[in-house]
Order: sequence, then C-alpha cells, then structure tokens
Amino acid sequence: MTKTIRLEEDTSKGLALLPSPQNKIYLHPKATQASLFPQIRIAVSKKGKTYEVQARQVVMSASISTDEKLHDYFWYYKAEVNFEIPNDENAVPRPFLSSTAPLGGDGKKDPNRRHAVTPFPVGKRTGFLRRPDLIIVKDKTIRWPARAVTDHEGVFHADNLLRVVEIKFPGDSMDEEQEAAYTHIAGGKKHFTLLNVIEEDKPKKQPVQQPAHQPVFKRENKSVTERQRALIYGPSHLPDPAFYEPWLADAKRSINDLLDDGEKELVYLRSGLKQLSQEVEGLLRQNAQWMFSAGHWVRNSASHAW
Repeated sequence: MTKTIRLEEDTSKGLALLPSPQNKIYLHPKATQASLFPQIRIAVSKKGKTYEVQARQVVMSASISTDEKLHDYFWYYKAEVNFEIPNDENAVPRPFLSSTAPLGGDGKKDPNRRHAVTPFPVGKRTGFLRRPDLIIVKDKTIRWPARAVTDHEGVFHADNLLRVVEIKFPGDSMDEEQEAAYTHIAGGKKHFTLLNVIEEDKPKKQPVQQPAHQPVFKRENKSVTERQRALIYGPSHLPDPAFYEPWLADAKRSINDLLDDGEKELVYLRSGLKQLSQEVEGLLRQNAQWMFSAGHWVRNSASHAW
C-alpha cells in the first residue's frame, strides 16, 4: 500500500472553507511533499522556553516561503507570519514587518516591506506572539498580510487579509487557545480555515495480464538518482524545475535507522543535516535558522515521538 493525501476543511465549529478551489490545487502538492517526511516533532529551547514544532510543517512552510522569495514576497500565500496579539480583544492583531528593510529618502522604512521571517521578531512580547501556518491575502501586489490597522511604526495599512489557514497533519490538533488567537487575527470565524491533511491508503495497481501470444516487455528500473518533480511557482518559466530532494523520499527510512542507534540519537540534528543536499540545507538555513543555531532534539520514550 502506498500513501496518498487529501486536504479537508474542518467546518464543525463554524469555521470557513478556503476562499477558492485553486487554493487546494496550490497547497496539495506541498502537503504531499511534506507528508513524505517522517512524523517527528522538534523541541527547541530559546532563552529558557521550549517551543515544539512538527517537522512536516517546517518542510511545507519552507516550500511556500520559496515561492514568496521567487516573487519578492509579492505573493498570495505567506507562510508563518508573526502576529502580536493585543491585550484588548477588540483591537486588531498586528504583524511584525521586516526590521532590516532599507530606509527611504525620508528616513523611514518602506511601508510595503515584507513580513518578518524570523521566529523571534524584534519587539515581540513573551506570550503575545502567534504564527499561523498560512495567510492568504487579497492583493498580492501589497505585502501587508493583515487586517486594517497601523503597524508597529504607526503607519496605517488597509485590510489585505483574505484568510488565516491553520494546517494540521495527522497526529496534530488545534487547542482552544490557538483557535481563539487565530480567530482574533482573522477577524472572525468566516475568515479562518482549519485545513486537515488526511492520509489514505492507496491500493497498488494490479498488473495487467498479457495475452499468451504477446511478448512481455520488462520495464527497466528507474535510476536511483532520478528525482521527482515538485511544484515551485516562479514568476517566469524555470529552465530547471525544482525537484523533491532524494533525501526527502528516503527520509523515513533514514530516520528509522537513526532511531535504532542510540548513540546517533544525541547528535541527530547535526549529523542529519549533513545528509541534506546543499540546495535544501541553504533553504532551511534561510527559513528555519533555529535548526542550526539553537535547540536540541527531545524524544518521548513512551511514544517514540520527537
């Protein structure tokens, strides 16, 4: 049996469907790619506080972030935007914008600059930061990823938020606090979608019986170096389309081998990253720097989860 996935909106609590069928067409191959990664969790320590993320979500977010970069962040989909949740439940949550944007002639930062991509944006308050998996905006020519409100520098931005999307892979769920925060960011349940990645068993195709009088042609095995195409959306035709990296398809087997070796468990993060191709390692260094600079892996011995 091989695995296939489908994307399903959870409307049991009055949450919204995705804005358009095109959204699933865009997200499905990225969720499929991420599902090839083993189902592990990463505990990251930062200044005494532990954060837990699912590795599959890191892979999917990195894929969306690649599209953002290719379009210079003028893109409908924005992965893991940092929002500050205000004390007042009637106030609009504000996204953190890039703190490294160059200054203009008036000495001010570009108001149409991209959102901050670091998990720890400048000026964040402990306990008031939320990072929805995905923001879908109304107008891709406007980088602002939120409702109408002033940013942290007092510049007003018009509403550009079409949907807040939380993506859950198997084994993950949304708690009440998370639901309340994301509903607040979205401005109500009609702008918030909970998207579940459902894994299904896909029966293998039965071999076609050849008539006795017909010769049976043996199909040559594909080269082990052949890679599968992945959908990366660039602003123009890519002469060499992006591919699933070979390590991704074999990741589950490789991780299981590491789990069987107790000595390797302690150095999994460092040794595992060395197995990545230079292209993927560079991508993760841009989108998940904490994997290289901070934290450690924590394994639950009862459930064998990380």
